Amino acid sequence: MRREDFNLPAPPQNDRPGDRWMCGRTGNPCGRGPTTTGLMGRGRCTMAEPCKPVRTWHGRRKQAVFLGSVALVALLAAVCWSSTRASVVKPGDLSTPHAQILAGTMDSGRCAACHQQAGTSVGDWFTSLTGAAVSKAHDGISQSDRCLNCHHVTIDRATAGFAHNLPPSIRTELRLASVGSRDHSWQDWLPGAAVNQEDVKCSACHREHRGADGKLTAMTNDQCQTCHSDRFGDFASSHPKWNDWPYRRGGVIAFDHASHATKHFPKTIHEGEPLPFQCFDCHARGGDGELTRSTSYEKACQTCHDAALRIETSTGVELVALPSVTTIAAESMGPWPAAAIGFFDGKVTAIAELLMRSDPDLNMAIRKLPQRDFSRLDDQRSDDVDAAREVASGLRTLIEDISHGGQSVMIDRIGKSGIGADSVAAMIQSLPPQLIEEASRRWFTAADESDVLAMQSMQTDKTKLAKFRMQAGEDELLADDDLLGGSDLLDDSDLLDDSDLLGDSDLLGGELLGGGDLLADDSLAEDPLSSPVPQKPSAVSARFDADSMLPAGGWYRDDLTFSVRYRGNGHADPVIRATIEMAAQLMPGDPARDRILESKAVAACIDCHPGALTTASRNLPPTPSGWVSDPLIRNPTLHRSGGFTKFTHGPHLNIAGLSDCQHCHQINRDGIVSPPRVDVTTISASDLAPVPHEFMPMGIETCAGCHHRDAAGDACIKCHRYHIDLP
Repeated sequence: MRREDFNLPAPPQNDRPGDRWMCGRTGNPCGRGPTTTGLMGRGRCTMAEPCKPVRTWHGRRKQAVFLGSVALVALLAAVCWSSTRASVVKPGDLSTPHAQILAGTMDSGRCAACHQQAGTSVGDWFTSLTGAAVSKAHDGISQSDRCLNCHHVTIDRATAGFAHNLPPSIRTELRLASVGSRDHSWQDWLPGAAVNQEDVKCSACHREHRGADGKLTAMTNDQCQTCHSDRFGDFASSHPKWNDWPYRRGGVIAFDHASHATKHFPKTIHEGEPLPFQCFDCHARGGDGELTRSTSYEKACQTCHDAALRIETSTGVELVALPSVTTIAAESMGPWPAAAIGFFDGKVTAIAELLMRSDPDLNMAIRKLPQRDFSRLDDQRSDDVDAAREVASGLRTLIEDISHGGQSVMIDRIGKSGIGADSVAAMIQSLPPQLIEEASRRWFTAADESDVLAMQSMQTDKTKLAKFRMQAGEDELLADDDLLGGSDLLDDSDLLDDSDLLGDSDLLGGELLGGGDLLADDSLAEDPLSSPVPQKPSAVSARFDADSMLPAGGWYRDDLTFSVRYRGNGHADPVIRATIEMAAQLMPGDPARDRILESKAVAACIDCHPGALTTASRNLPPTPSGWVSDPLIRNPTLHRSGGFTKFTHGPHLNIAGLSDCQHCHQINRDGIVSPPRVDVTTISASDLAPVPHEFMPMGIETCAGCHHRDAAGDACIKCHRYHIDLP
């Protein structure tokens, strides 16, 4: 049936649903209905017999909205102009750390400390669109900037907005390095995270106004996955596998646990029993319950290793040593000790070579010496003689310059080889310039004067001794002559004839001896054949016994070898340490570097501290991390104390089953292989590759036994940090 076939009644004339008023008559309503007049829109009936209009549902709703709006505006006005408005509108109580900091601040000031808008008035809200001053107050200021006003000490402003506080280049490097250890799935094809990783807000992870019990550092795994788009499940099943964690993380002190536990300690008998190998002897538990990475040398090593180490370091460091040269080389070289003239011998010390490299010609002459060794020169070759003469003259000039200019000369000369002044100063700070000045005077000045006298004496001796040389065919003392053949010694005279030796005088009476003693003077004290020579002090004194005179170590002059040396004093000797740090700043393959590292004293230190050679770069002072073992992380780009992974032994040691370190750290006793000896001549700053260790691998299952949802928990932040410190 079509619509036109329906007989529908006509709509009433007063049926207007959009009106706010309708006729109030119940029986026969007005034909036109009420109209709206007046300021408040009151309904009025225009009929001769007016009715009393009533509100429609639409009118009632509009009335309720109006009254509610009026009440809300009034309430807001009361709150805004109230002195307690800050406490009324706050979303919740502050966390304990922030509440303690702002405890003495007025309510309005507490909000303004963190919220920029809280520092403006109500009028500023409405004039900010037109007021230039207020508008500029908001430009360039974000909520995170407010956070950094206090937290800039621990978080650098320049990298605070970067994901993990790492620049994009480092994040890219880390991402590419982890590609091989990641599981690949169809999710890799999905778009990446929508979060701008160059501008991560503080509020993305830290939620305030959750009360005193709220933790600002609390995060869920879902929050981590906001940026980490690779979906993961629980720790045991979806965490990437690790190979040798926590080993190979930068233990720079070379210590072989396996050989000590299985060989050295069992062979050491203490009170009739083998010495036990106990982890807590070295890894003591601190006041915070955490274990120390290592202990002191005095506690762990000194008992067994101190005597041998003192012997090895006593050889010390040789600053400079004069070589022996031939007479031909010494003729035009100037003053030179006579005891160091005769043949080529001796080596240029490594430190002396560094000191002489500032002179290009002298440096070239040093390079002509095979292995810096004078004994390898040929005294028949003029080139070798000239090179020896030039290097020897350079050594004398070096000693004279140091005796006049002091330590500043050494710092300036070695600095030109690319070595930092701090390392040089640490090596020579205990070297007195007077020692070099005295060596110069004894070896060159005094030697020059005494050598002239010695040469004159030698010429006189040769003339007198020539009379007594026996030459074949000229004189044979006993050939044809009999000492008693031609005459009788007692023939014409009697020794006792004219005078009686014992007649009037007593041999012991004093006349024959002149009141002296027969043994008072040595009749052989002077050579009767030698001519009188003026007495001069000897240019070379008795050799200085450094072992007995310098038991605590120090610099000394050795007049027998014409050298200035340093005697070490065992562990942590400052001069030997500074010498190693100097060598670390030289390029691998440098002859001076190789000779420094091959010396006994230096090698004794490098055996346990190979990390001392891994200086970051040249011209920069070495870091203490090369000597002290601390928890370095695998990636050398990141700071040692701010790596991604964190772990504390404290809560684990409170569990009975984990109180024994070997529950997790098991020594591989079956396949013990001693770590390879470090080749100190080739190791460099880039040689940070992990070295073999002696522990069994510790897999994820070791931790997953307790770290799951129903036990210790498996949240990401239990083991990982978000904020990474760059060096």
